[in-house]
Amino acid sequence: MSQEPIRVLHVVGGMGLGGIQSYLMNLYRVMDRTKIQFDFLVHIKSENSFENEIHSLGGKVYYIENDYFEKKQMKKYSRFIDDFLKKHHEYKIIHGHLRSTAFIYLKYAKKHNKITIFHSHSTSNGYKFTAYITNLTQIPIRYMSDYFMGCSQAANEWLFGKKIAKSNHCYIVYNGIEVEKFTYNEQKKRAIRRELKLDNHTLILMTVGRLVEQKNQMFLIKMMEELTKKNKNVKLLLVGDGPLKELLQKTSKMLHLDEYIIFLGARVDVYNLLQAADIFLLPSKSEGLGIVAIEAQASGLPTIVSPAVPKEAHITNLCVTCSNSIEDWIKEIEKVKHISRKNMEKEITQANYNIHSISKWLADFYIQVYNKKDME
Repeated sequence: MSQEPIRVLHVVGGMGLGGIQSYLMNLYRVMDRTKIQFDFLVHIKSENSFENEIHSLGGKVYYIENDYFEKKQMKKYSRFIDDFLKKHHEYKIIHGHLRSTAFIYLKYAKKHNKITIFHSHSTSNGYKFTAYITNLTQIPIRYMSDYFMGCSQAANEWLFGKKIAKSNHCYIVYNGIEVEKFTYNEQKKRAIRRELKLDNHTLILMTVGRLVEQKNQMFLIKMMEELTKKNKNVKLLLVGDGPLKELLQKTSKMLHLDEYIIFLGARVDVYNLLQAADIFLLPSKSEGLGIVAIEAQASGLPTIVSPAVPKEAHITNLCVTCSNSIEDWIKEIEKVKHISRKNMEKEITQANYNIHSISKWLADFYIQVYNKKDME
């Protein structure tokens, strides 16, 4: 009789098209699901969700009842979490990714004798008053987690503190990618450009990210205002969706950049769009890692990033850090625009960003801590 897989419950904000969600799905797709299964406790419903794919892979998706989380009904939310974890004996491992209520769900996970893991994906909560509140509420994570993970050393130190980040219970788990999906292909580049109605002689810049202040797309719009004064044969592909979409579009129109900036919305085929680009740009104000910078390098693209992007994202000589000056970014674009693209599979794999090896490590880790708990 075959042994049932260990079911790991991932606690997330949403399961729409986002960086954390894409990372988890990348892991899940290549995970040995005879040994490990992923299920998800989701706080916010999303239109573009991975839910159907999760079900097809054998996973389950649960939602917080009656929108307690979104309505900020914390007493009812706490009761729901308590009842849920009491009812679901099949989960011995709770892997948290949502910071704002971790102090609640980790507390009840410990109450019900679960193994708790928390995963840091960022280095900032933003700059508003709500960020200050989240900074306070996330402190208990340090005392309620059995194990700690993060996408970079900076992400671990920011959330857990330097002492924990250096401990043997804290791990850097690289945000791996399916390298073969991103490998540069000239024919594919031409095909995607035809699909987007872009000619082969236009300089195509690209950025990917949720349209929020942290990702700093406004910087790129202002940069395009200056760049197009010197070079009319250039376009910016802006991939992503979010609350700043309307403002960014209005600003683009006001600056008469409509023909130079293309808003593509949230896409599941970023690996294809990267083929069409010439240079990738990531001007973020804060980043836990910046997985899209890894994906861009895997596609053979010169990749220009802000000083906020951690050193772990610099895995090839294609990635360069640029100051926060528009003039410097334009100079760097001119400097790298003639770089020839090549197959980067070997470099990405050597840098430990191959999703297959990361998935195997994580599966082995889950099995190890699960068996250790059983022996106690």
